[in-house]
Amino acid sequence: MGLYTAQIAESNPHSHKIEDLRKLTESLVWYWGLNDSTSDDDAKPLTEFLDAFDYRVNEARMGRKIEGDVYQTVHNVIYGLYRYGEDMAVGQGRDAMNDILDMSVLIKEISSAWDF
Repeated sequence: MGLYTAQIAESNPHSHKIEDLRKLTESLVWYWGLNDSTSDDDAKPLTEFLDAFDYRVNEARMGRKIEGDVYQTVHNVIYGLYRYGEDMAVGQGRDAMNDILDMSVLIKEISSAWDF
């Protein structure tokens, strides 16, 4: 998610989407249990994920080269968003409808931007 957001920040450093994607990144870290030190000795605290996200976005805003392999990342990002949206539909039903639709739009945007 950081790579895609950095690409947005590179073309539009003040895009409103950046903060939305940061919040989504935080939700995804919780969803995938990436910050749960009880499940994995290598788990990182949430702040490390968000600091890495912020660093990548700030580098793009300053015009520095964005590092990352889109083709290696795209499958994981699309799959992760799809699963997250799918679980929201099952777990929250109609209450999550707008979030699920937003997820669908985001998946299409990323797919188009990365020619997937």
